[in-house]
Amino acid sequence: TIVQNAETIRFVTPDGGALSVGELKADDEVLLRTEEGGRHFGMRIQETVAER
Repeated sequence: TIVQNAETIRFVTPDGGALSVGELKADDEVLLRTEEGGRHFGMRIQETVAER
């Protein structure tokens, strides 16, 4: 899974709090849900990533 490193991208913690990607530390627990494709401004989009 790839996550954009930005203050506006946040994970939900088990207690219902929010944790930005920039604040994540090893051993932090977050809730997640995996889906196919990607998102842009929260909207689901079809995309492909080509690493070069």
